[in-house]
Amino acid sequence: MIHPDYQNLGYGTECINLMEKMHLDITVWTLETPSFSKKNQYFYEKCGYQRTGKSDDNYLVLYKKEKNY
Repeated sequence: MIHPDYQNLGYGTECINLMEKMHLDITVWTLETPSFSKKNQYFYEKCGYQRTGKSDDNYLVLYKKEKNY
């Protein structure tokens, strides 16, 4: 989570990029976010994650990103 005062300044994107660079052994990344969090969904899609579905109760949107280093 990025403090609201520092959102939309590229810190979230940089965190995702740094995390992926620090763990080059991981080739498949997955995450989930609440379905009502449209800003999160936009952010993850901007970072290259693809929507793979929803949880059984439709509360969560599921994402996946495959890295080929």
